[in-house]
Amino acid sequence: MKYLKELKEFHVKKESDGFELSELGDLAELGGELSIYNLGNVATKEEARKAKLVSKGDLKELRLVWGELDASESSDGASESSDALDGPTESSGALDGTAELSDVLDGLEPHPNLQSLGIINHGGSVGPHWLCDHMSIKMLVSLHLEGVSWSILPPFGQLLHLRSLTLIHISTLVQIRPGVVGVTARSFTQLKEIVLDSLSEFTEWVGTSNAHSFSMLERIVCRKCPNLYSLPFLQDCPAGSYNHLWKLEITGCPKLLMPLMPHSSTLTEVTVSTSRTGDMVYANRNLYLTRYSRELAWHNMAGKVQSITFKAGSTIPWIVLQNLTSLKKLEIEGDSSQQSMASVSYLTSLTNLRIQDCKNFKVGGFNLLMASNLKILAVHNIIEYYPRSVAADLLSELAVEITRSKKLLPPAAGSLLQLERLNVDSISAVLVAPVCRLLAATLKELVITCDREVENLTKDEEKALQLLTSLQELIFWRCRRLRSFPQGLHGLPCLRTLKAISCRKIRSLPKKGIPTSLRELSINDCSRKLHNQAKKLNQRNLSVSA
Repeated sequence: MKYLKELKEFHVKKESDGFELSELGDLAELGGELSIYNLGNVATKEEARKAKLVSKGDLKELRLVWGELDASESSDGASESSDALDGPTESSGALDGTAELSDVLDGLEPHPNLQSLGIINHGGSVGPHWLCDHMSIKMLVSLHLEGVSWSILPPFGQLLHLRSLTLIHISTLVQIRPGVVGVTARSFTQLKEIVLDSLSEFTEWVGTSNAHSFSMLERIVCRKCPNLYSLPFLQDCPAGSYNHLWKLEITGCPKLLMPLMPHSSTLTEVTVSTSRTGDMVYANRNLYLTRYSRELAWHNMAGKVQSITFKAGSTIPWIVLQNLTSLKKLEIEGDSSQQSMASVSYLTSLTNLRIQDCKNFKVGGFNLLMASNLKILAVHNIIEYYPRSVAADLLSELAVEITRSKKLLPPAAGSLLQLERLNVDSISAVLVAPVCRLLAATLKELVITCDREVENLTKDEEKALQLLTSLQELIFWRCRRLRSFPQGLHGLPCLRTLKAISCRKIRSLPKKGIPTSLRELSINDCSRKLHNQAKKLNQRNLSVSA
């Protein structure tokens, strides 16, 4: 055993479980990474020294843990739920910051070659001299401090090779100032990652005039710092100053002053969430805004963002959107402000448009015929107390426009509109001959969502449905008054999927049967009679879910 070169974990003995720390001292050739748990069971500095960490020159990564760390640990070093880490407790051996605890940590001094250090849930009030007073491990590239209450923090600025700094649950941390953390002209010039999490008293990190500090930052995470108002790498942000930054997460920091986001064109992942400004998430070229009231640095997303979702009253800058030539998908949900769809006409690159629960949307000025790239369109209200159907207005306008332009349109008028998937909340608005004739060649999927009017299809609506000869999938969802399926379903030559979800008044399948092309029938949350009838179907190559 004494020639062991690698040991991932070492659990200090408690009664009959674990090992004596002196047994670790016998492993003279130990290298790689090592985590030592249950250090609360070590009583004295002399006992700690028996681990002989200072002589283990091949050891690269070391974690010193008072107690047992939760097995579910996030990739950035913070636990999945930082609420569970309220600092050291008596059960972990951390007895309210006694001198003995600080002495034990002093006795665990590592070799100067150490590259990564983590100290977690140490209950002493004073940090180790080899880290806080006379820095002896200046080769560190990663430092993780969690659940400590030291009166003086380490001089981070002296760690000239530092690439990753993680500070979690440090109640004594109020400010980080140049004079306190030993900042020099070379400080933080190699730093790539900063994680600040659950620092309840932390108010500011005071920067320096050195333009190279933080210039290599790639990832910034700042969570649950309710009093924080200033960070140097979010205050002075001239163009080109953070050319390596790709991820930024700011959550639960309501007082933090920030530039317009994303503040760097290199950012590909951004999360900003506060109760005051709402939520913004930008990832994988997709932008999600929920009640977000701040302006955005749209120029840093130009040519990149492909999808935008506005929720719950987020401000929609139509003029800006017109210049986003990369924009393919636009979703607007729950916007109760007065809006006009006229501006959508200028978003010529759109292939996917969804508008949901926008009761005040006006369709005037939006010509669906001109949306030549649009493949997917969803316009519906799910909220039941929204009586007006925007989709009905839109499709009525479309029918009028088709009739008005009939003499100007060629016989293959459908080529002007390439819709493949349509989701609306009005059966009577979509199943009209001019609209269905226009969609006949391209429409593959039709979803009727929350129609609150139609009980049975009229003869004209049945005839219009027969025009959709390319239709492959037909779905009725939450059509509470609908009493029957279209009776002419058997005449749809390409229909492969039929679904009814929460349509409880539909009692039976069409009397004339279903098309032989059907491969999937799904009945969910409908009448028992319909469920039973579907289960009894015995049609070749048909999969039934009821």
